Amino acid sequence: MSVKFFHEHPQNPHLDKRFANIKNINIHDHLYQLLDRFDKFVQHHEASFWLDYGSALGVYRVECILPHDDDIDLGMIKTEFNKLPDLWESDTFLWEKNPYAVTLDRFDEHNTVAARFICKRTGIFLDVFLYEVTETGIMYNNESMRNSELWMQHDDVFPLVKRRFGDHMYHTPKHLEIYLLRYYNNDLSIPPQFLHYYQ
Repeated sequence: MSVKFFHEHPQNPHLDKRFANIKNINIHDHLYQLLDRFDKFVQHHEASFWLDYGSALGVYRVECILPHDDDIDLGMIKTEFNKLPDLWESDTFLWEKNPYAVTLDRFDEHNTVAARFICKRTGIFLDVFLYEVTETGIMYNNESMRNSELWMQHDDVFPLVKRRFGDHMYHTPKHLEIYLLRYYNNDLSIPPQFLHYYQ
């Protein structure tokens, strides 16, 4: 049985257990600030990432974090991911790669997140998912490696396109709708239980 590398706070799964500050904070504001700092960190290493999963869906629907979402998901292909150090830390931030998820040779349900960028003052973090690109242009990550229906075509993702997310512009997959339809079972409609957030 594999060991889970990252551990979330038991009262809030969107906070790192080591640094969790569970005061009543506006988590969206903190997430945007954390993303801006991560963007600078990645640019410093001349690497790139894109908004992934629910964050990409937020771009598509409302150009910001989904009102019912409490995290930010990011994607990186292996060549870009490898430009970043395994560990980097300042007084305020921690970048940490998951040693159990830096290779995509087997599925591990406990370690689908390849790295996290964490605010040490609040415990809020950004999840980074690692993507492999095959010689035939197929892309997959730890979560999708067992399900070929979720595999992406490299040309549907690259070149990345900047789109608005909150007050800034960040990279997203080139064919965003195609990308999202693959992940969300060909249905990008708002689930009934979340409709009140958009009214």
